[in-house]
Amino acid sequence: MLTFNEVRSIFLSYPELKETQSGDRYSYSVRNSIHRGKLIAREIRCNQDGTFYGYISSKYMSTQTKLKYVDHTDSRGMIKIKTFSNLELHNVIRDAIFSMGHVAIDDSATVS
Repeated sequence: MLTFNEVRSIFLSYPELKETQSGDRYSYSVRNSIHRGKLIAREIRCNQDGTFYGYISSKYMSTQTKLKYVDHTDSRGMIKIKTFSNLELHNVIRDAIFSMGHVAIDDSATVS
């Protein structure tokens, strides 16, 4: 399981994202979203044991992409990322960024 610091580093590795902090919670938005809503990740927060919890929005994802995350999606359309591996987190972030504007994503942040 990833730690909060690892998760934050992964989000910060994407230049397309802008980080904001409110208290002990972090959120990430897509700088050049074609949609009115720019927020893709919210409530990213560190637990006392160094682990984290948080959500990624599936609002603008295609139906096919949403199906990839159906087992992790709640009734709000938010994908719970707490149990995601490094690769799974990179994949969902890339899918969320793509859904926000079909922009090319810098592959230097990709993990194999």
